Amino acid sequence: MLTLYQAEWCPYSSAVRQRLTELGLDFVAKQVAPRQEDREGQHEIPLLTNGDGERFEGTDAVFEFLQSLAAGEGEHEHRAQYRAHRADRARETAAGYSPSRRRWRLRLWDPSFKRGSCSYVRLAE
Repeated sequence: MLTLYQAEWCPYSSAVRQRLTELGLDFVAKQVAPRQEDREGQHEIPLLTNGDGERFEGTDAVFEFLQSLAAGEGEHEHRAQYRAHRADRARETAAGYSPSRRRWRLRLWDPSFKRGSCSYVRLAE
């Protein structure tokens, strides 16, 4: 099983997650401390490890390893969807749990919205 040490805010980690999806590979994403000096053992992200104990640290090493793998069946469809949702990704998105309402909500922030407005989507009861 592949394990990706990453951070959601990191654009390089995002690119690796996208490529793993295109290749059709399952992986476990592990979050790391935001500041590099606070990380234990994993100093540069993204960091990908495989089940054989190999370690690929940093974007160049990770993509060199991924380039050696066969393309996934849905690679082209995933890329098309990535392009189709470019505007959606440009908006900042945050999710949170509302204990009083006992539901998850997803906030899509858009600079064109009026102050304080956001879209809520019910995710779970």
